[in-house]
Amino acid sequence: MPAYPDLPSLLGAHGLGGVEEHDLTHSGFSGARITSLTRADDRRFVLKRMSLARDWIMRATDDTSCREAAFADAAPPLAKHITTPSLGIAPVEGGMALLMDDLSGHLLPPDRISETQTDAIIGGMAALHALPLPAQDAAPWCDLRRRLLLLTPAGARIASAYGAPVADDLARGWQLFDALTPLAVAAQIRSLSEDPAPLIAALATLPRSLLHGDLKFDNIGLDPAGRMWLIDWAMPMLAPPALELGWFLAINSRRLPLSLDETMRRYAAAAGMEGSARDRHDASAVLCGLLLRGWRKALDADGGAPEELRWWCERASEAASLLRL
Repeated sequence: MPAYPDLPSLLGAHGLGGVEEHDLTHSGFSGARITSLTRADDRRFVLKRMSLARDWIMRATDDTSCREAAFADAAPPLAKHITTPSLGIAPVEGGMALLMDDLSGHLLPPDRISETQTDAIIGGMAALHALPLPAQDAAPWCDLRRRLLLLTPAGARIASAYGAPVADDLARGWQLFDALTPLAVAAQIRSLSEDPAPLIAALATLPRSLLHGDLKFDNIGLDPAGRMWLIDWAMPMLAPPALELGWFLAINSRRLPLSLDETMRRYAAAAGMEGSARDRHDASAVLCGLLLRGWRKALDADGGAPEELRWWCERASEAASLLRL
């Protein structure tokens, strides 16, 4: 994908010179500025400006090279039915800009998705994870430890320093987590949030793959041609798919048409995973998901929906025993 010397050159190359930008609201946690532009022929584009100065997630994951732009520039090969809308990058003051096609027509609905869509996404995930492992120097990959700790109390402190609205939810959610979960589970997750080394060691026994790093439904599009579009490659990783699946389950649970157990089963089937390999993968996925999103499950439980927190806690107890953490 081409890199341009400055933003006017990037926009001009796509017929967008002088086109008015309109700010877009987005559901992401980061501080990126996202705008929409419409060309004279009615083709629509999205421009994303990223900088360490305004984005707490970049700070928390030590993203000094603007990882999303660097990944787009490196353009590692993806599965034939998985693609990105990236068109070009350019430096801007304090960071980088990424120009993309507007995927509004292909993004998933904001409510519960269909079983057919779920199967397509699970198949796409498995295909992504089955790709040959890119070279370590192919892109500035996100660090596993920093990704695991992103939404822990340590991450909340960084978010608070940036004035990110999610900081208050993180702080309150983790307090509720300690109050609402069984003592052993609370102690286990608190210990991992302070030092994730035991979980990282367990993950190290599993094969690594190329991970998107943030496979929430807001970052996924499906088109009539059967392609899966992925945006927001801010945390691509070379790590076990258990991390990706754990986050996928935890962040998307409210919109899944399947139970979490059934979703895990279908991913394992799509990935050809069975026996003890699947057991360790699933156990690791559960602990990753709870470490990353336990705060949100506690907030939901406090709001009158405790069932999912109960599921995560039960599975986490089994997982910790299996992995001997």
